[in-house]
Amino acid sequence: MHSKKEVAEVRKKIRSLKSEKDKMARQCIEAASGEMLDLANRDVKPLHRLKTKLFIAQLELKEMGQVLKCSKMATR
Repeated sequence: MHSKKEVAEVRKKIRSLKSEKDKMARQCIEAASGEMLDLANRDVKPLHRLKTKLFIAQLELKEMGQVLKCSKMATR
């Protein structure tokens, strides 16, 4: 039979291992969350640039259409 002291030491080791395991799990989660956030930010920047380019292209087309309409009116 084990003494109370031995049982207490084993329980202490188990608690220590559990807290160490929890700490490692938290670190993994934080690292993964950070990586996902970084990836999300990388995806957002090109999308934002693309939307900006699309907006500018639409404005240019609208302006070209107005110029064409004015030039047709001027030739009549």
